[in-house]
Parts: sequence; C-alpha cells; structure tokens
Amino acid sequence: MPLSIPPPQTNEGTPLGSMENGQLFRLPLKYFGFHFAFYGVTGTGKTRAAMNLAIKADNEGLNLRIIDIEGEWKNIIPQLKKDTIYYDINKNLKVNPFDLQDPGLTKLLLRETIFKGIELEYRDLSPQMNFMLDKCVLISKSIPKLIENVISHKPETEFPLRNLDLTRTALLTRLNPYKDNPVLRSIFYVSKSSIDMSSIKDKNLIIDLHGLDMKVAYKRELRLIYNTLAITYLREALKTEEVNSVKNLFIADEAQLLVPRILQKAVATDTWATTDFATRLRKRGESLAIISQSPANIEDDIRKNSQNLFVFRLLDPGDIKAVAGMFGYVHVEEINHLSSMLTGMEERCAMAKTPSALYPFIIRTLDVELPKLSEEDLAAYLPESEETKEEAISEDEQELLQNIRENPFLNNTERALSLGWHRTRYSATRKLLRRKDLVEEISFKTKLKGAPSRFLKLKEKKEYGRGQFIHAFWVDKIFIYLKEEGYNPLQEYKANDKIVDVAYTKDGKTIFVEVEYKSDWKSNILRASKICDKLVSVFIREKDIIDAVNFVKQENLSNVTVTDAYYAYKVIP
Repeated sequence: MPLSIPPPQTNEGTPLGSMENGQLFRLPLKYFGFHFAFYGVTGTGKTRAAMNLAIKADNEGLNLRIIDIEGEWKNIIPQLKKDTIYYDINKNLKVNPFDLQDPGLTKLLLRETIFKGIELEYRDLSPQMNFMLDKCVLISKSIPKLIENVISHKPETEFPLRNLDLTRTALLTRLNPYKDNPVLRSIFYVSKSSIDMSSIKDKNLIIDLHGLDMKVAYKRELRLIYNTLAITYLREALKTEEVNSVKNLFIADEAQLLVPRILQKAVATDTWATTDFATRLRKRGESLAIISQSPANIEDDIRKNSQNLFVFRLLDPGDIKAVAGMFGYVHVEEINHLSSMLTGMEERCAMAKTPSALYPFIIRTLDVELPKLSEEDLAAYLPESEETKEEAISEDEQELLQNIRENPFLNNTERALSLGWHRTRYSATRKLLRRKDLVEEISFKTKLKGAPSRFLKLKEKKEYGRGQFIHAFWVDKIFIYLKEEGYNPLQEYKANDKIVDVAYTKDGKTIFVEVEYKSDWKSNILRASKICDKLVSVFIREKDIIDAVNFVKQENLSNVTVTDAYYAYKVIP
C-alpha cells in the first residue's frame, strides 16, 4: 500500500465531496450496497457528510430510514423529495420490545438493557431470576404484561422455588420505573409500537431519540429503544425478495449503541453483525450507513462490511488502529503515518476508501446548510400514535389498576380499605376505569347469607391460574385459610400427571383440595382420589353438590369428602 494517496478519477455518480485536485468525488449508486461508515471525533463533520449522502440518496430515489440521537436529522426534511414520516420520542413514539415476536431475542435485549448487571446485585438469586424471567417473557406480549406476570405468575417446576418473593422484588426494581416514571411510561407502557415498519415502503422515516438521550439518566432505556427499532426494521428488510439495485438507506447515528464490541457474541444484535447478514441486506436493496465517534466500539464484522469508508479526525490510538487495517495499513511505519494524518485532519476533511477507488484518498466533504425547523414546521410530519388517541390515565386510576394486579381477589369494600380511600373517591375512580373499558365488575356470593360481593377484574386478564376468576378466588381463600391454620399448603401442586388446586400434609397424610366450577368434576374426583390419602372436593354451584354426593357413594370413594364453598372451612381437615 503506497503512503502517497493520489485522488481517484470519478466522472459519474452522487457527489460526496471534493478532492485535492479540485475535482468532485462521485460515487455511483451501484456501490451504495457496500454499506457506509463515518468515523470521527465530535465536531469534525462526519454527521454533515452523512446528511449530504442522505439528501443525495433521497434525490436519487432511495428511501431513508434514520435513527437520530442528536436531534439534527429532522432539519434535512425540507431538502427531501419523498414524503417523510417523523417520530419524536417526546411526542408520538411508542415502543414495545415484544413486537419482535421472538421471545429469545426480546429476552436478550432486556438482559442487555433493563436487567444489565442485575446478577451482580443479587448474586444469591441469579439462577432463579433467570428462570423466572424466562418464564415470564415467554407468556408476555408487552412491558405491562411482563410486570404483571413477574408479580403474579407461578411457574410449574419439578422443584420448589425458594425466596420467590425476593426474586420478584429484584426483577421489579428494574421494571417498575417503566410503569411509575412518567417519561418511561409514555414510551414503553403500551401494548403496541407506534411504527409499522411494513407500511413505510416508499416513504422516508426519521426517528428522533434526542429527547431521551439528553436526559443522561436514561442510557439503558435509550439503548433498548435503539436496538428494538433497528432490529425490527432490519428483520423486516430480510423478508423481502432479492433485487439488483439499492432501494433503502438505513442510517444509524451513534452506532456504538447498536453494536458495541463489549457485548461480543452474547448480544441480541449478533444476528446482524455478521458478514452473511450484511450480504443478505445488500441483495435485498438495503444499504447501511453507520456513524460513530469510536470505530473501536463497532464490531469487527460490521467494520469489515462497511466498504465505503470515511474517517475524519481521530485521536484515540485504539480507534486509529481499528481503522488502519481497513485502509490496508499493517506495518508499524504505515500505521504511524496514518496516525499523524488522522490526528491532524482538518474539519470536514476525511480519509476515504471505497470499492470504486484502488487506494485511500483525502476528501473534503460537502457541507449542508440546514435551517432549524420549528415545532409548527414538524407538526405536519408527525403521524398520530394510536396510543396517544387513548384517554389519559390519572394517578388514582393507575394506583387502582396496580392494586388490582397485586391483589386480584379483594372485593370493592376491602380494596377501598387497602388503598385508604374514602368510598366516594374509590367509586369515582372505579367508574372511570369501567368507562375506559380497562376493568369489568363481577359479583357472586362469597357467604351463605347476605348480598353477593362485587369485584373489579382487569378486562385484559382472561385466565387466573387453571381457571376463571371465581374458581381462582376460592382456591386463594382456601390456600390462605390453611396457611393461617399453620399448614404449609402448595397451590397448583403437580402429582403424577395431574395438577391439584391445593395440597398439604397433616399427620403424615397427603390431603388434596379441588375446587370445582364448570369443570369435569367426575374425572377430577376419580383421578385425584387415587393419588392422595384424602380428597376434599369443594363445589361452587349448588346444583352440582347433590350429584357429586351420589357419585361418590356410587363409586364407593371413602377418602372423598364433598362440600360447598361456604362450608369448606368446616370440613377441610
């Protein structure tokens, strides 16, 4: 590799800058598929160079997909020919990591962001936390559902889980801010992401994350959003058919957030940080452009596949060494020469290397004059998020919803007392939640005499353990009663191939309690009675009790006791 760097001859293509001989450097569109990288310290012109590329690409007919950290990219909109959709983290951007529809990938993203470092904080609970998180992620479809499942899910295991409440608490220390913090709640506490990547085919997309980046306390959350959006788009791109030309330019500003070296092979983004992935994208008309202050923090495979390379001033020896190989400099003298050039590089000047030129060369990139757009200017490009159309939820409503999640079987009177609310406040909040279709009210008898009790139930929650709400209510009541009596009961106890509502031991004998409500109670009695010393079948519907008593006599099941729910406490041993 020669140390002198003559400029290449370029007569056609997109102008990206001027060379030392005064000629424009042009890059033909056919080379866009070899991906771009812009490296340099702050203030050297790398972002403006990338903006020039984006504007020229749009004018040539390409669609732009831009993730913006610094909040500058929205200002290129007036210079774009195509229709542009603009999402602002403070206005209309909603993100649900579970929309990836890949529990394994979602869990890796959560571990590298929300739960990063939690194993060091709770070393004693680490294996159980991983197990519990796995189970909860598998049955969740959103952050709100994940929080709910961490609070209430009881995973089936072949072994007892110790300190389960401590495990739940440890996970909730990282999850609760997504519910309680207004900034995070507005972004993540949703059932659906606001961007449909499959519906933006012939439009530009700019996603502005600066509103969260400027709040330095939210680096983990920023990285979760960044990765979720980028992976969602790139996976969508891989579903398309192969084409012969570039159609879209995906620009990742501050790309170290997406593919930092420190994650190595354990990160979720490893699926795209490979030669195969980059090649597949190129064949599907996708061009990547990464922008970063530190090339040393970009994965090796990404650097190798970004063949349109523009390196502005670098000062860190590690960063200079990282780009030296890409320029073909391997000997000490060459690397030292490169270092002297890069550390003294003028503003807007870069060392460039592309597949269209044999050797690296110096380029002065074209500047872009950008007006600052006002809020009124941007309003025309902001699509309305579905989530923003929903009515706002007050603090009282949020508190009541959380109370229902944590204590699902309190009746209205008990719930108002647990909140410390006057009945007027409770009634008003309850009615608001019902009007917004977030809860429903059900009533049933919980005592032999008196009026039915009334309960609030989350509208979205259909199942409670093995059955419906009424079944789960009585199982919970019996379980609590046995604990208060000094026993050590187990809920949803697995015996052979059967799951029993409640199981406990007394005087060395195994006792099962089965609550029957709209169930195949005959089969349940026959199966359970064979694997325990005593079975108590608790019936909720009065019409089933007489049939059950006759059935037990007919089958001569001496170890089975039949009772209704109201008298259960008198007959349970």
